[in-house]
Amino acid sequence: MKTNDFVEISPISSFFTCFILSLLFVLLLYIWPKISSGKLLILNRNDPIVIKTRIISTLTASIIATIIIGILTNKNQNLSNLIFDWNWNSIIRPVIITILLFSGPIGTYFFEPNNYYHSDFKNYFKTKFYLLKYDESYRWQSIRNLLFAPIIEEYYFRFCLLTILECSNPPFSFSMRLFLSPFFFGICHIHHLIQLIYYHQLPVTVAIIQTLLQLIYTTLFGGFVAFIYLKSKCLISCILIHMFCNWMGVPDVSELFQRRQMTKFNQAICRIVYCIGIAMFTLSIYYHNVVLNDQVLQA
Repeated sequence: MKTNDFVEISPISSFFTCFILSLLFVLLLYIWPKISSGKLLILNRNDPIVIKTRIISTLTASIIATIIIGILTNKNQNLSNLIFDWNWNSIIRPVIITILLFSGPIGTYFFEPNNYYHSDFKNYFKTKFYLLKYDESYRWQSIRNLLFAPIIEEYYFRFCLLTILECSNPPFSFSMRLFLSPFFFGICHIHHLIQLIYYHQLPVTVAIIQTLLQLIYTTLFGGFVAFIYLKSKCLISCILIHMFCNWMGVPDVSELFQRRQMTKFNQAICRIVYCIGIAMFTLSIYYHNVVLNDQVLQA
């Protein structure tokens, strides 16, 4: 993506455009009307009605961001080429890197007694299909977490905001773009504090701690996918990574020290798998960042 493909704007204008779009993304979630059973329905993010309305809100924000990108894009540049410019190399490698990071959690499934992988495999998926079919709340949570959230958030925070940052003249450095993208992504999750306090009725201190922890791991995740996008310019790989991470959830390392049903040998194996996975993930990131340049990654 070349700089002359876009209308050049100042770094301050570029930053504040991204900041305003980030605020817009959150504010549009709260424009819908109230009230269910004496509580604000809008604060229950897992209610099917809230999920549907928030999908509409985020799609609206994405359309607005796309219009801004269209204004900044020169007429001789096809916007669709920027979104769908990909090849199999730029998809497969980042996804494999991500799977390596989750080697530990994946490995523990095979060593945990009474796990569905080796004792209740069929029943596990029957339960999931049953819930998808008959439980509307579970169905819409799955649709949100595994489909709409990865697609919309990656398009919005990776493609749209990073594209706007690339329009600045003088341009933001790679490191600055790698910092700003997860920064915008992270602060957009702070609004969950409202739900924790007013809907779940948590003490303010506990709610703040939970929100800060969420801010940390969403920012770290945002930094990782921003790195992948900046290196490969492949939005599809970022979406697939987001889907996979939402499906796996945040790895719970404490489980390695709390499991009582595992033998000590299996527990030791799981710890080794965790370490190997993290080491291979780190080496893979180093390999793509230092050994491979952008042209090789896209080849």
